[in-house]
Amino acid sequence: DLNPLKYTAKDHYFRLDEKGNFLNDSWTGNDINTRARHSRELIVESIKYWMEEFHIDGFRFDLAGLIDWETVDLIKQEAKDINPNVVLIAEPWGQNYTPDGYSNHGWAAWNDRIRNGFKGHNPKESKGLIFGNWDPSYTRYGVENLIRGTLQSGEHGLFQHSGHSVNYLESHDGNTLGDYIRIVLNPEKADKVFEDATQATSLSKNEFRVASFAALSLFVTQGITMIHAGQEWARTKIISDPLGIDPNKGKIDHDSYNKDDETNWLNFNEIQVNNSLFEYYKGLIDLRLQSPALRKATPDEINFKVYDDPLHITFSIDGKSSGDMYDYFVSLNANTEQEHEITLPDTYWEIVVDNKKAGSKTIKSVQKSYTVAPSSGVVLRKLRVSNA
Repeated sequence: DLNPLKYTAKDHYFRLDEKGNFLNDSWTGNDINTRARHSRELIVESIKYWMEEFHIDGFRFDLAGLIDWETVDLIKQEAKDINPNVVLIAEPWGQNYTPDGYSNHGWAAWNDRIRNGFKGHNPKESKGLIFGNWDPSYTRYGVENLIRGTLQSGEHGLFQHSGHSVNYLESHDGNTLGDYIRIVLNPEKADKVFEDATQATSLSKNEFRVASFAALSLFVTQGITMIHAGQEWARTKIISDPLGIDPNKGKIDHDSYNKDDETNWLNFNEIQVNNSLFEYYKGLIDLRLQSPALRKATPDEINFKVYDDPLHITFSIDGKSSGDMYDYFVSLNANTEQEHEITLPDTYWEIVVDNKKAGSKTIKSVQKSYTVAPSSGVVLRKLRVSNA
């Protein structure tokens, strides 16, 4: 670690024990001491410089749990003085786990409860909603609150409002979402040696079904949607090992933080391998951009319909307060074996997302009912009736 601050004025920048040794509560080494004046000044002045000179309008703070609350508030104050619309996002762990704390201080934060609830904790041991399971600690009300934005007013809540919830299923840490799905559905792939990444990237029919269902579940959840580079084509991370010294060469890498080689590099030629998934993500992005009610509806505008199967999650969204020209009806069928018929409110509804296509254009119109296939979902909409 050649950090110059470590060798010049470590007591002004780092957390030390009584013997002057570096503390490592973050498990990444040499924890910064943001309470120290010089350290705090370096952080705040750097942010101001990047905003004023380069017009950077958003920041994501790794291991933000190491930043004290006074510095958190100072960052927000100074940044908003320059740009009131600046985006501040915390990876809300490090020394502490406090996603709710960042929301209380006006920041957004990564929502790991969406990640774990929808995907799971570990592909060998934990399966979430997209695989037909829910964490037993969640009641139906807890599941509904996740979709409403994981609000502090509800079960398992973290955020004051959904605009603070950064929802994601994949980040730079751990398996890619594509690899997570591959291993859950095919446990032997965890130790399989692949000859090339393209071979490993290609999704089976069942893997595509789960990958597209995961994307839909993420994009219909209130808050900010985060996707990781390559998630849209189910990128894989195959250990490259150019030096020929890694005994796991050719296997899926679950934690590639220290590899500057093809393991981590993005190969955009692989998009064509799973182009259907890539187009599905493009369609979801287009729909979400055109549909403010899918991003920022109020909690009372989202009404859930109760079905016998707890894996059948269906809800309507009123588009009034968000200024959307449509109301929406969304159904997620997490049951991996059984289809479900949903009853639609009277009128014709336009399908804009099904298990194969997604976008802001109408796929077809239906009325009265619709059958949702296993491990899939549907988004329907209708023009709002003005009360004017």
